[in-house]
Amino acid sequence: MLSYKFLHIRVLTRRLLLLLAIYFICRLVFLIYNYDSFSNSSLSDLFIAFLSGILFDLSAIVYINLLYILLVIPSMYFSPNRIYDKVLMFVFLASNFAGILFNIIDIEYFRFQKKRTGFELFSGENDIWQMLPSYIKDYWWLLIISGLLTYLLYVLYKRTLKIRVFETKPYVALKTITVILYLGLLVIAARGGTQTKPIQTISASRWGNPQNASLVLNTPFTILQSIGKTTIKEKRYLSEAELTKQFNIKKDYATSTLFTPKNVVVLILESFSNEYIGVINKKVSYSPFLDSLIQESYFFENGFANGKKSNEAVPSILASIPSLLDEAYTSSVYQTNYINTLPTLLKTKGYYSAFYHGGFNGSMNFDAFAKKAEFDDYFGMNEYENSSDFDGHWGIYDEPFMQYVARSLSSAPKPFFATFFSLSSHPPFSIPTEYQQKFKSVDTDKHRSFLYTDQALRKFFDYAKTKKWFYNTLFVIMPDHTPDADDKYYDTKVSYYKIPIIFYDPSRDWKGKSTKIASQIDVMPSILDYLHFDQPFKSFGKSLWTEDSVNYSINYRDGVYQLIDSSFVLQYADDNVTALYNYNKDWYLTNNLKDIEVIKRDQMKKVIEAYIQKFNVTLIKNNYAKP
Repeated sequence: MLSYKFLHIRVLTRRLLLLLAIYFICRLVFLIYNYDSFSNSSLSDLFIAFLSGILFDLSAIVYINLLYILLVIPSMYFSPNRIYDKVLMFVFLASNFAGILFNIIDIEYFRFQKKRTGFELFSGENDIWQMLPSYIKDYWWLLIISGLLTYLLYVLYKRTLKIRVFETKPYVALKTITVILYLGLLVIAARGGTQTKPIQTISASRWGNPQNASLVLNTPFTILQSIGKTTIKEKRYLSEAELTKQFNIKKDYATSTLFTPKNVVVLILESFSNEYIGVINKKVSYSPFLDSLIQESYFFENGFANGKKSNEAVPSILASIPSLLDEAYTSSVYQTNYINTLPTLLKTKGYYSAFYHGGFNGSMNFDAFAKKAEFDDYFGMNEYENSSDFDGHWGIYDEPFMQYVARSLSSAPKPFFATFFSLSSHPPFSIPTEYQQKFKSVDTDKHRSFLYTDQALRKFFDYAKTKKWFYNTLFVIMPDHTPDADDKYYDTKVSYYKIPIIFYDPSRDWKGKSTKIASQIDVMPSILDYLHFDQPFKSFGKSLWTEDSVNYSINYRDGVYQLIDSSFVLQYADDNVTALYNYNKDWYLTNNLKDIEVIKRDQMKKVIEAYIQKFNVTLIKNNYAKP
């Protein structure tokens, strides 16, 4: 007997594929209407964007149609009546009208914010419901397009009802196995593949031209991904004139000196805080090689991290973006914003760039951010291809991976910009057996792991010194953040962030140290200034080689902003100064001076408000950098 009511999995699949076609049309209209934003892309770039966009479309389609799918699956076990059929059609069309509408709205809204809309559209700050009437009046044609596409979907849906499917004997076990396998495929589609982590918004930068991320994405996906994520509000503490006077992110280090095309290698050492470096703490050292290298380098002894997580450090160091959000920038609703990065800027000078991290590909979104930052290549555990060096937890042991980095750089195009991120000095502090024996007299696994990574660093430099590129390279070395402190001295709101920042240039006799406040967001402008980069750019940090102003470090944690200068730390929350301490005299921050040091308080208050105001408006308006 033939039945049109029995919803076979093939019919469900066809309906989901119909949606894929509708999303293709939405992307095509989006591209045509906003072509100026993508006009620098080649045909191959656009083809890759459309092709990779299928992953994000499938993910959004599965999530949006989850209720519909869950209602369809039981119909394999019974013959649904007309009412059930109508409920299914209503759920399908209503759910997907919303998806189509949001896709179409972004055709116009993209022009204002230059990125796909997230859940922030529904935040109180946007007053979406109050502005809805004016939106409908001004952009009525978007509703018409949405309606037409939904009607097309309705017509095609009705046609699938006429597909004649053979009703077979009810082999329940076979049907159940089929359903389970099919649901497994839908789970893979929802997460965007079988990789370690599901695709996220920033994942769109992995394919093709990173500037086309908004074309790869679809708006339902970005809305779903940003649900529950924090948005920031635009602040108006200072006038525009006063804001520019207090804090200006526009930088231009052009001088009469010609650009110097040195190689640059940034070495980010997992958790290597001051507590474990002998030349800094003046006590026991777990970094003998780094101690010796500091003696041959220019060293900022008052260095600060901008956050407490690895994925907060990378944007700070490579893009000069401070960590002033409740989550890492790479996981925030602003992750697809246009940004300045060292690879992007140095690419204009003919640099090749590569990011190295021995962890699982996808770990902490490093590979996605590397693509967003326009690194030419990313080398992770997948590229290393020698599983015998796997530490059993995070990835490849530091020593063999750092040798791999050194060999890779020797054959890389010159000049190059490279970033390496270590991993062995991270819990559970796994190191090779031979080093466990070598360092068996050391008291903890944690301390042994620091000695191991330090030894790996020594061997990296031993190899690099034998290569010509070594003497035309600037090395910049710093930790990503501080670990849990062993000593109470390193467990204060200031020392939470205290790290060494080291610049080493083997081509010159450049030794010394500075007491100037330095932070991770100062690394990008300092490198560009050192190379005499002759083009303007934007940066939340400033060059450490300038002598014209006071330096600060800024960080944020648990709703409290913190501004640190050479003597004082100011804490700021809910638009008010909550504390001011002289940490040079009061290291453990017990004596709040906010009502005593009033002049100092007001001076630092203006600075931190300028930081917050500029940071918030820059992210909201997406104007940190434009393509």
